Amino acid sequence: MYLDKGRISAEIKPDIKYNAQEEIVDISFTISEGTIGYIGDVSINWVSQSSEEPHKTKEYVIRRELDRFDIKEGKLYSYQNIEDARRKILNLGPFIRRAEPRVDVQEESNEPDKEGESQTSQKVAVSFDIEESRQSGMFSIAGGYGSEGGLFGALDVWDDNILGRAFRVQVRGEMGTKERRTGQLLFSSPWILNTPTSLTASLYSIRRTIRYMPGDYDRDDTANYRDDSVGGTVRVGRPITRKINLSLGLRNENTTYKQWDAGLKKYVSPEEWYKNNVNPNPTQSELKKLPTSYGRTRSIIFAVDRDTRNYLTSMFDPNSGSSHNISAEFSGLGGDIFHKIMEESSIFIPTWWKLVLVFHTQFGYIGGRDAEYLRFERFYLGGIRSVRGYAQYSITPPGEYSQFGGNRMAQLNVEYRFPITSMLRGIIFFDAGQTWGGTQSVWKNFSPKKSVGLGIRFDFLGALARLEYAKPLDKLEGESKVRGWKLEFDIGPSF
Repeated sequence: MYLDKGRISAEIKPDIKYNAQEEIVDISFTISEGTIGYIGDVSINWVSQSSEEPHKTKEYVIRRELDRFDIKEGKLYSYQNIEDARRKILNLGPFIRRAEPRVDVQEESNEPDKEGESQTSQKVAVSFDIEESRQSGMFSIAGGYGSEGGLFGALDVWDDNILGRAFRVQVRGEMGTKERRTGQLLFSSPWILNTPTSLTASLYSIRRTIRYMPGDYDRDDTANYRDDSVGGTVRVGRPITRKINLSLGLRNENTTYKQWDAGLKKYVSPEEWYKNNVNPNPTQSELKKLPTSYGRTRSIIFAVDRDTRNYLTSMFDPNSGSSHNISAEFSGLGGDIFHKIMEESSIFIPTWWKLVLVFHTQFGYIGGRDAEYLRFERFYLGGIRSVRGYAQYSITPPGEYSQFGGNRMAQLNVEYRFPITSMLRGIIFFDAGQTWGGTQSVWKNFSPKKSVGLGIRFDFLGALARLEYAKPLDKLEGESKVRGWKLEFDIGPSF
């Protein structure tokens, strides 16, 4: 408390006296507030392995974060301000490897206060040692086998620190043998118009294949639902307190939905599939019950998040604090009508040594006039980014809703993280998750799919690489036995 009020030399001394006659202990505290500390010089020291190696990041990118938390000459010294600034600097992106503050108490001075009386104060010099990552960007052409997409080829070009101004630009393309296709162009900036207002914009084209065939998720011929989405998003965010941010986003997306026709050996619209396989002359009431073949999302997204994470070495390695995000999306601005509510939380609890216990939860709900038919907006679980050990999109609602995805979902991930080397971390984990459809009762149909496993993670050219080995604990609908261990690999963010 005193360190946040400028009392950098405050001392609290307890005095304990035992009264044997009355068998009580008297405790008194002597508090010496010390002199008030004001910030003097504020400097930034760029740390590099070579003294001749120049830094890429513009100095004002760091100083504007320091100014935002009143770390500038003449301001009252506050330990919490310095910690908040350090956390925010690390949050700028993986191009900042380390941000270490240093404090040096300088000479005392006597200056008059507001009443004109002499007041003793101290000048506090603050410096930040900033170490950049060797690379802020990457160009890669890769191919291989991924647990979620089979054989694939990928092109990825990105830079987290364009022109040294903390602008992020990414161009990504990926194609796989299991009907996998992704293309994305993304730009983001943590500041616009000289204010801490963030801007993120993206254009994308995504093909997603949902394999529904109970007990046969690994067979290629069960890939009978395919969505092709093309669209873009733009989001503007603004802090309302030091740790709480509000954001407003817009999404414009067109999606075509097709279904595999085994007789024609190609993807066709749901209506055509129904005519070829169920009823060649369907009534209008029958057609209305079919999933839509074309979707248009014109939505507005409101979100609030609170982030108090602290970082041990990099933004991929939180060691304490928490993050919480709640978003509400409303679609109907000329397209399909639905609303979607999402909540996501992560809590990081430091234990002994450098081990960290992590709890991650996610909940979702979708409703509205068209929600029942928008398969590509509904919820599916399974895969390395949700419930590990199960095939991607394989955890669907029980019973009659199994092939349509859920209108509600819940997910829990528990991890115990530990360092192996400075660049390599290990984990053991437990996952659980379930989706529900229609009006299914959550408690009467409560049967989450669970898994356990272990894995390693490491920084790969500014990105997080994950190699994890998971064992499902439950059977999926239609399976005769619980599946065995599954090795999964991914490059991308974790919680």
